[in-house]
Amino acid sequence: MRTKVGMGMRAARMTAAWLLLGAAACPGFGDRVPTGRVTWQSDISRIMQTACGECHGAQPSQGAPFPLVTYAQTKPFAERIQVRAYQLRSMPPSGSMPEEDREKLYLWWQAGAPEDDAEDDADADADAGPDADAGPDAAPLVPDGEPSPVVPTWEGEIEPIISGRCAGCHGDPLVAGAPYALATYEQVVEHKDRVVARAVESDTMPPGQALSETDQDLLTRWVEGGTPR
Repeated sequence: MRTKVGMGMRAARMTAAWLLLGAAACPGFGDRVPTGRVTWQSDISRIMQTACGECHGAQPSQGAPFPLVTYAQTKPFAERIQVRAYQLRSMPPSGSMPEEDREKLYLWWQAGAPEDDAEDDADADADAGPDADAGPDAAPLVPDGEPSPVVPTWEGEIEPIISGRCAGCHGDPLVAGAPYALATYEQVVEHKDRVVARAVESDTMPPGQALSETDQDLLTRWVEGGTPR
């Protein structure tokens, strides 16, 4: 015959199981649960205007290296933006960005930086022409409209910087807790936005002694110029 205590313990276990199941389905637990499709037109354009427009406007100011006004200008930098705004929390410099907007920047990058619905994206690409989404592959311009200096290359300027200043930890094998290798051109290109964010924008790489201003400028222009080999 079951005792009241035994039945009570069984009921308590069942209640706990139901609570755990409910918690696992709640967006506040476990992995991130998107609440809707994040696109340039639905959210990101507004975030760029309100949080980044003061520096990354049509005429960049306060040291901002490029504008983030249009979709074509912003999409090539989607990963770099989410690294600074979501991972490092260093953008904008004032720190005044709602957590919800930081989350949307991450989800937008994760989804491939869509402009709008797939049908609209296809129509926009067809109408835009070959130069509309040039991004960092186009030669950057300085404010007076003249071409900037020649874009550095991996074999000419960048490989010596990486091998001389980064390979000690980011080599093969990895040492000192380095999370990824920077031993080849392909590896550096894969992680280029994180490299710029840490070696140029936050001065945290290499540890203990930042790159010189000359090396930081070369690295920035190489990434913005399309990482030529």
